[in-house]
Amino acid sequence: MEAIIFPYIRLIHIIFGTIWVGSNLFMALFLYPAVKLSGNIGNQFLPYLPKTNNMPMTMTISGFIAIVTGIWIIYYMSGGSFDYLSSSLGKCILIGGILGLIAFVNGVFYIRPKGLKIDKIAYNISKSDNPPTQQDINEITRLSNAIVKATNFEAIVLALCLIFMGIARYI
Repeated sequence: MEAIIFPYIRLIHIIFGTIWVGSNLFMALFLYPAVKLSGNIGNQFLPYLPKTNNMPMTMTISGFIAIVTGIWIIYYMSGGSFDYLSSSLGKCILIGGILGLIAFVNGVFYIRPKGLKIDKIAYNISKSDNPPTQQDINEITRLSNAIVKATNFEAIVLALCLIFMGIARYI
């Protein structure tokens, strides 16, 4: 039975991994640099990004599905013994999996809370009759810069994850 569903689990892993990694790389390589270059126009655009098809949750769910299916694939390929992890193939897959976990933890426990803090500040500003204070602007800027740096870190980690998994069967 497992042999029948293995290709489908692998396909799901690839599809959701592509969504997760591709979204992250797009933001790190193209979106955030374009926003920075465009100044105020980009700053006006950026708050709408998380609201578009709930991008943060889509990336989180995609990463979660990629990780869960990846663990299942490792278990299946090892025959339940994990002995193959001592092989070159197993080591590459394991390193790629650990890098994927690091990226996921970074996104869920570092980037997401900062985005939620920005949302809370923006909500409070929108409900107030007053313009944003310099303190609000400084905090949003600080949090945004931290998110960009963490996204760049995650892009590097996910790129390495792809490299290790891509070369695994050839080593």
